[in-house]
Amino acid sequence: CSLSSYCLLAQSVEHLTVNQGVVGSSPTEAATRSQAIVWLFFLLFLCCRIQARSCARVAYCLLALFLGTFGAHKFYAGKTGTGIAFILFSWTCIPSIISFVDFIIGLCKKSDANGNILV
Repeated sequence: CSLSSYCLLAQSVEHLTVNQGVVGSSPTEAATRSQAIVWLFFLLFLCCRIQARSCARVAYCLLALFLGTFGAHKFYAGKTGTGIAFILFSWTCIPSIISFVDFIIGLCKKSDANGNILV
């Protein structure tokens, strides 16, 4: 991922939390902010999935299953930016769901002669 996508994400989250006030906001405003943060994370996740890299299937799947909430499988695959995003949003449980999906996808992908898959 490019640095500009992280800057955009940081500015958007800052706008949602600072400009609209975190303390004393109504439940509707808090829900709207939460939804916006989730969509920003999802868009960043999609942008980072474009670059395919080869890594060991067994290691990737085990990391996705057991440490996926913290993005260990993303760091292993060389996607440092996505790994950092997983750590930042680990409190939302969204990375857990995405890492479980990554685990299933990793299991279903065909590996090459060396046991590597493209992620």
